Amino acid sequence: MTRADLCRLTGLTSGHLTPYIKNPDRSPTLSTACKIALALDVSMDYLGGLIDEPRPVERDEHGNIVVPKLTEDESAILSAYKAVDEGARKRITRTVQGELDDMEDEAKKETRGA
Repeated sequence: MTRADLCRLTGLTSGHLTPYIKNPDRSPTLSTACKIALALDVSMDYLGGLIDEPRPVERDEHGNIVVPKLTEDESAILSAYKAVDEGARKRITRTVQGELDDMEDEAKKETRGA
């Protein structure tokens, strides 16, 4: 995409965009950032360098967010979780988080050992 293309898609002038192109450390206003993100079809989080995925959610042809269907296992787990009281939910959450932390630690060890 050329600078002229970006100007056309955002409605901004070249003079307005040049400072951000020449100095990536310079932050645009929220309004300008929104226009750039829309023109590039990326999320604001991606534009700001907070995430690696340009469009973290899938959208349909009308721009509506597409919510992925749960698998039968996922649905069963969610139903069971919803069926228990708040105390049990907190215990389940702590247990799952502990398991995830352990898996992350193991992955880091394997990476260091490789």
